[in-house]
Amino acid sequence: MTLTSILVALGLQLHLPQLADVVEPIETGHTTIAAAAAVLALTETQSASAPRAESPTDGAEVTFYNVNTRETETYFFRFDGVMSHEDEARLMHLFRCKRSGHERKPDQGLVQIIARIGAQYPGHVIELVSAHRAIPYAVRTSKHWSGHAMDFRIRGVSLVDVRTFLWDMAATRPMGVGHYHKDGFLHVDDRRGEPSIGWDVRRRGRENYHYNPRWARPLS
Repeated sequence: MTLTSILVALGLQLHLPQLADVVEPIETGHTTIAAAAAVLALTETQSASAPRAESPTDGAEVTFYNVNTRETETYFFRFDGVMSHEDEARLMHLFRCKRSGHERKPDQGLVQIIARIGAQYPGHVIELVSAHRAIPYAVRTSKHWSGHAMDFRIRGVSLVDVRTFLWDMAATRPMGVGHYHKDGFLHVDDRRGEPSIGWDVRRRGRENYHYNPRWARPLS
């Protein structure tokens, strides 16, 4: 059996160095076995050094605690935002309007953002402050009304740390990031088709919104 027949049998099509560079001259009777061993060793080395490409079905486990209803739910969120009908129904209920109980399907882009947050802070509970808001507690242009937004904080992680992570993400996907200092939570929303924007709120009242603060540096 020749080295070529071994490679064909294994179904290997590799761009490898010349075997003369990696196999020392040995007795003719052992050449085939030694060459095959060298090929397999090189194959394993190449496989180990190549990082696995991320799959859309990859994701992160996320545990939510709703501060208004005291409900706790755990999900596995995929990076592509696709959810099972069962998990989607559970998330709709958890994200329901805290004043009216009205439910709305969370936007797929928001789920994608949540998956990235979960991957960045594994094992940390996300405290949900607000998600969907129904009329008349929101206007129809609100990201909360449309299911694109949530207000939250993460147990054991500073708001500034999470804010920085979100704004870095905003460089590659359009999103809104708000820091509500007095109330101690962050806002995040998916806004595909719009520019990313950041804002600070240090006192309650619409007039106290400060858009494009220092931390929301221009995105290149």
